[in-house]
Amino acid sequence: VSFSLVTMCIVVALIYLGVAEFFITLFLPATYTTKAANAVDYFKIISLSALAMPFSMLYTLIIAYDQIKRLVIYAVLASTAGAITLYIKGVFQLSTLVPAGFVVYYFILGALCYRFVYGKLGLSPRILLRAVPDTLQFIRQYLNKRRDIS
Repeated sequence: VSFSLVTMCIVVALIYLGVAEFFITLFLPATYTTKAANAVDYFKIISLSALAMPFSMLYTLIIAYDQIKRLVIYAVLASTAGAITLYIKGVFQLSTLVPAGFVVYYFILGALCYRFVYGKLGLSPRILLRAVPDTLQFIRQYLNKRRDIS
C-alpha cells in the first residue's frame, strides 16, 4: 500500500501542477477543452480517486479472511454513496463534478477496507508512508555503491 500511495500522491500532484493540461491539449481536439466540457477539469477530479485506490486494494485481505459478505456490504455502501453524490450533483446541475461519484466510491471503499485491515492486523497509519524512508535508503545505498566502484 505504501509504495502505491506515495506513487499516486506524486502522480496526482503532477496532474494538478499542469501535466494534465499539457497532455489533454496535446492529444484531444479543442472541443474537449471548452468551458462546457473541460476534460482537464474532469481528469483532475477523477485523478483524486487514485489517492484512495491503494486502500481499496486491501479488499484482497478481506477475501483472505473469508469475509465476502462484508466486502459486498462495503461495495454496496460505497456504490450508494457514489450514487447519492451523482444525484446531488444532478440536482444542483454541477456538470464539472461528473466524476465526483467515482471519487466518493473509491474513498468510501478504501476507508472501509483500511478500517477492516487496521482492526485485524493493526496496520498503523504511520506505515502508510514507509515507502519514503525505504526509497531514500535504497538511493543512498545505490549512490554509495556507485561511488565505491568509481
